[in-house]
Amino acid sequence: MSGRIIEFLRNKGNFISGEEISKSLGITRAGIWKKVEALRQKGYLIEAVPSKGYKLLNSPDIPTKEEIQAVFKGDIIGREVMFYEKTTSTNDKVMEIGADGLDGTVVISDAQKQGRGRLGRDWISPPGANLYFTVLLKPLFSPKEASIFTLMAAVAVVSAIREYAGLNAVIKWPNDILIRNKKVGGILTEMKSDMDRINFIAIGIGVNVNMSLSMLPTGMKSIATSLKKEKGKSVNRVELLGEILRNLEYWYKKVLAGKKKVLLGKWLYFDSTVGNKIKIKTQGGIISGIAEGISDEGGLNIRLSSGRIETVSAGEVTILKDSSQGSGVRNQSQVSDN
Repeated sequence: MSGRIIEFLRNKGNFISGEEISKSLGITRAGIWKKVEALRQKGYLIEAVPSKGYKLLNSPDIPTKEEIQAVFKGDIIGREVMFYEKTTSTNDKVMEIGADGLDGTVVISDAQKQGRGRLGRDWISPPGANLYFTVLLKPLFSPKEASIFTLMAAVAVVSAIREYAGLNAVIKWPNDILIRNKKVGGILTEMKSDMDRINFIAIGIGVNVNMSLSMLPTGMKSIATSLKKEKGKSVNRVELLGEILRNLEYWYKKVLAGKKKVLLGKWLYFDSTVGNKIKIKTQGGIISGIAEGISDEGGLNIRLSSGRIETVSAGEVTILKDSSQGSGVRNQSQVSDN
């Protein structure tokens, strides 16, 4: 209900009477007043003038449930939104609720006490600066197809950064989001499944939005960045999150409709890995070769020195030599979303 009030105030852009809100939402004017007071306690600056009504003057830059529901409404993604001021990690929360949660549930936290990336690495998660959220999905797919959802999330994040922030973000396989070869975001996908079907997937997404790089450990300052650093000014976290969720909804529907190859084409358009000489650290050891593409399941195809193609489903990539093919800039006319 609070989200609907914020939506009313945003859309109006000027004063809107309590009576008009009351009639639209089916609650009393006294109820509206209580909701407005609760929103003020959360940091919303709402002006109230007799005979004129309410006017939204300013919103806190915190991706609360009310804020997200005011900027994005999805058919699947975001049907349920859960917000925490601080939690261990949003992936932990989704893994806890996964069996009972709705497909498309979004769990957001303003800060994480134990944020993590791939291979158990810490993900620096201070409050008031970045985006940390996890989306719960329940696709009727087999476990071997799970990697496609990491690729899907990467495409959604890069699309949103390019569209909203105007920055040339690219993807490094399998889950890193880069700007000018520095990491600005990452994706951590976890899953519970049976032998033949996925029960649920937790897609965790972290994006460095307005964080000062001085907050990073010394060893990360040369390899990480933030949208604010790259753009030269702050980026609205709520609106950016709305764009990411909008893109996730679009691509999730494509995948569910069997249009996986369309997604893979878009991923390749944003890719910065294919065409480069790489080494990749896997559980079985280190593999070197030329990254030549991705499989239908999202694995990385590598041409070894022998000429044989090996497909790797998971690993840590280091790019050894750049080429124009791996620049992440391709002819847009080659990519169709149909």
